[in-house]
Amino acid sequence: MNGALAIRPRSDGPLRCAFCHGEGTEEDLETCAGCRARVHLDCRGAAGRCPTLGCEIGTPVSRRDHDEALARMQAGVQVRELETLRERRELDARLDEVRLLQAKVTNVLLSVVAMVAFLIAKAVLEMVNHWGGK
Repeated sequence: MNGALAIRPRSDGPLRCAFCHGEGTEEDLETCAGCRARVHLDCRGAAGRCPTLGCEIGTPVSRRDHDEALARMQAGVQVRELETLRERRELDARLDEVRLLQAKVTNVLLSVVAMVAFLIAKAVLEMVNHWGGK
């Protein structure tokens, strides 16, 4: 090795977008002609150009394409937020069911403990009456 720096494409692991860092495939990531960065079409549209700092060749995007891509990305975020909210509500409902079941089990256990205490007290009174009466 002569100490020269060599830049090679990464051959292992998933492809990632240079803008959002989300995974992608050869089909849904385009390659910048200037720096060879991979980027989703919507991400490039939202950024307005190649997201790599210093890349002067990256194709600029029209304002209309930029606005449309940004709206699609924001809509995707809103959909993910709604899905997260639905999941949260489902988990809250399950937690309420668990708490209700826990309360029922606690009531049953308290009833059993009270019944055992009553039976012990009754047995003690019978023993006192039996031995005290003689």
